[in-house]
Amino acid sequence: MHILVIQNERLGPAGIVGEVAEARGAELDTVRPFDGGAVPGGHEKYDGLVVLGGIMGANDTEAHPYLNDVFPLIRGFGAAGKPVLGICLGAQMIARAYGKPVTRMARTEIGFVPLTLTDAAASDPLLAGLAPAHRVMEWHDDTFDLPDGAVPLMTGETVANQVYRVRASVYGFQCHLEVRADIVDGWIGAASAETRAAHPDFFGRADEQISTHIDAAAAFAETVSHRWIDLVATRRTLAAE
Repeated sequence: MHILVIQNERLGPAGIVGEVAEARGAELDTVRPFDGGAVPGGHEKYDGLVVLGGIMGANDTEAHPYLNDVFPLIRGFGAAGKPVLGICLGAQMIARAYGKPVTRMARTEIGFVPLTLTDAAASDPLLAGLAPAHRVMEWHDDTFDLPDGAVPLMTGETVANQVYRVRASVYGFQCHLEVRADIVDGWIGAASAETRAAHPDFFGRADEQISTHIDAAAAFAETVSHRWIDLVATRRTLAAE
């Protein structure tokens, strides 16, 4: 398996998703545009696509022109039936790739937020049979409308559109399911004074939130990641046949 990973910022690696993929024998081609990496022009040499989070927004194409190359890439993978996994910014980019607006929220959603599976999740390849509620790390300023025909899979009280599927295997996860504690610690260390002051409820007890929720969140992520790799492997086998 050959998986393309778009890493949008230095502190935003593939984390658990990458760990699981490599453990399953996948080769990761990680493109880092912030270091000059070029986004491939097509999906042909890859079996799946992962688009990670970033401090920019899906609308910030003037400051980050490479984003304009990712939108058609997402659509190309989707049209070819190749699995896509978009995380945070990646989920927002999927929505925009399929013609829906991404908008700024009144307040950043940050911390281990309770999310609930929808009824449709019961038959979804990634989420079927999982517990009805999970706390997963969030850190985002924007939200989005669901693409036409998208299946909502997880929802939150503050931000409704959290996890969804387009076509058979294009998934958007607004939450940061990829993180382990060290990744969250890195974000906390890089947070501005303004962000800290605006969210004392999180930064005042971040260590407590991490220690309380990270193990269960990681278990959820590992399950989802294995199931996504299953989709990649199955699609690759069918294409070979």
